[in-house]
Amino acid sequence: MERSFTITRNKTECFCINLRRASTAITKKYDNALAKYDVTTNQFSIINNIKQLEKCNVIELATRMGLERTTLLRNIKPLIKKEYILETKENNKAMFSLTSSGKELYNSAHYEWDKIQYEINDKLGSKASQLIEILNEIEEI
Repeated sequence: MERSFTITRNKTECFCINLRRASTAITKKYDNALAKYDVTTNQFSIINNIKQLEKCNVIELATRMGLERTTLLRNIKPLIKKEYILETKENNKAMFSLTSSGKELYNSAHYEWDKIQYEINDKLGSKASQLIEILNEIEEI
């Protein structure tokens, strides 16, 4: 006789666990939306930041994004390989900028990104801006 049972997620007051769960859920939504462009949420964020900066080195980009340089480089390498990002050298520093393909990708994928943003905003309603404020405060801890 086969037993069937349902496992329910443990409710917890732990900030760390709840933030990790929420982060995983949100990241999956964005990754699913961006999958047709063959980029991850992290990679699209890199493209978005380089677009805003136009040209930057790894330290500037890592600082702006709040990432470790090694994490940033691990995520940027596939984008260079796919020719979305151009890496050049200036004064012995690697500089990054978007290629025309990278700009096209940004323009296409940004629509999907915005759809998820609006969906989450609609779901949270007036709590959305509070959540952003709280998350910004948490970053300062």
